[in-house]
Amino acid sequence: MKVAIVTGGARGIGRACAERLAADGHRVVIADRQGADAAAADIPGAVARTVDLSDAAQTGALANWVLEQQGRCDVLVNNAAQMGIHTLEELTLEIWRRFQAVSVEAPFLLCARLIPAMVAAGGGRVVNIVSDTLWSPPGAGLVAYITMKGALLGMTRSLATEYGGRNVTVNAVAPGLTPTPGSTADTPSAVFKAVLERQAINRAMSPEDVAGAVGYLTSEAASAITGQTLCVDGGLVMM
Repeated sequence: MKVAIVTGGARGIGRACAERLAADGHRVVIADRQGADAAAADIPGAVARTVDLSDAAQTGALANWVLEQQGRCDVLVNNAAQMGIHTLEELTLEIWRRFQAVSVEAPFLLCARLIPAMVAAGGGRVVNIVSDTLWSPPGAGLVAYITMKGALLGMTRSLATEYGGRNVTVNAVAPGLTPTPGSTADTPSAVFKAVLERQAINRAMSPEDVAGAVGYLTSEAASAITGQTLCVDGGLVMM
């Protein structure tokens, strides 16, 4: 059975991705700071790892545990992200570094350990969850968030180039504003309404919409696709 890791997999988009990959026949490792055990209990065959991805040692231990205890890693979904609205005046170096640690350094460490294992096993899939705020006008207070997502997108394109000839694809999915426990805590309802009015598809995006894109990019049907970003935003980029 193929093994998939989903970081931040206990709720929201990560939880939907874990459910989709399990339904597609993967043994899913749900890695999260909180709630991993409860999420894994609800998903057949899933296993949980409680990990703080801002800690490099814990991140490295996660990768080692997967290879040692599960024997392989076929799919890596780097979904975990530090959330929060902070203007430039409010940002401290400590906050800035946590944003980068969770969504830039942790994916780097996981890729550095797991992609070579994928190559040795014959191939694999990496999907990085970025954001459509890299293209659409961002709101105030997102400088740390957008910077980390931009770095993750750059990592996606670079690794796709490095490993395309070794049967490892590296792609990104860019969700639009999607109601999740994390996004609703930081975003006023008026912002959700304004975004919805600009979408070509006039309904709120769901975590399952994003998971559908991840499911496709990790399937054999997408074996010739790498270095790409699939926007799941209801057509917001067209408006």
